Amino acid sequence: DFRKAAEYMAKAVKFDPGYAVAWAHLSGSWSTVATFSHEAPAVAREHMRESRLATDKALQLAPGLGAARAAHAYLQFYNFDYRGALAECRRAVQLAPNDGTVLNGCGYTLTGIGKLGEAIRLRERLLSIEPLYAINYIQYATLLAATGRLDDAEKYLRTSEEVAKPYPLTHLKLALLRGDANAALEIARQASPPARDL
Repeated sequence: DFRKAAEYMAKAVKFDPGYAVAWAHLSGSWSTVATFSHEAPAVAREHMRESRLATDKALQLAPGLGAARAAHAYLQFYNFDYRGALAECRRAVQLAPNDGTVLNGCGYTLTGIGKLGEAIRLRERLLSIEPLYAINYIQYATLLAATGRLDDAEKYLRTSEEVAKPYPLTHLKLALLRGDANAALEIARQASPPARDL
């Protein structure tokens, strides 16, 4: 719940305005809400504005903070500055090689830029330090599928389902990549309405 996370981070920076990590996570929370919550454009733009302000504050307080660099990378990515996002992600990972939030966000960003090899390496590192983070297994499986490693992708999808609830759309993508339209249709029929409609 990134909206709730943003509320908590806003409280944290109100209590401690010098808390750079909270500013960085406030930025990441608002940019995620703006991007994925299907809000009205004016509302999404306001959340992106809040995200930019929080990133600026985090970088002002701690320019060498990996989470702040990652938050800046997300904003650059969302604004189609792929070179800037790539440079910031590489810097963020260099500064915070074991920060799960940095690895996850930069893995997402690098995937969107098309740097699949780097994204796979970040996902593998995240798997080693955050083995219960189910979304990472799904993201890793998606990357494996995109690089043609369908059997490995299916294995990691099954692992994700052992850690958390099933995510049918990834199974649907795998069925389509294998050329099995009937299996894909059956998966879609069994999915909940939002996923089924998509």
